[in-house]
Amino acid sequence: MRKIISTELFRSETVRIAQAHGIKKEDIEDVLAGVMWALRNNAEDFPLVPGKKTLRLVKTDAVRSIPALRTVFRIDENDQVCLYYIEVAKGDGFEGPPLM
Repeated sequence: MRKIISTELFRSETVRIAQAHGIKKEDIEDVLAGVMWALRNNAEDFPLVPGKKTLRLVKTDAVRSIPALRTVFRIDENDQVCLYYIEVAKGDGFEGPPLM
């Protein structure tokens, strides 16, 4: 089972999304619990970000007041999953931060 680590950008975007939607950060973490299990066990099964060689995507469905979310991650050289970015999934395409 892989270890999951998150970047400061991932953590700050999680807080920003929670504030923007009037929900608790912990509610987002609850929705992501199943994703985290999947990433620990089968991270390589998720699709690559178009045009990137190591970044992968995972998307959640909307749950209660929590919007659908898209998370970008990478499996690093130590076989850990590094969570880079999270965004509200507004459509099929990945928006991502400007310099990703």
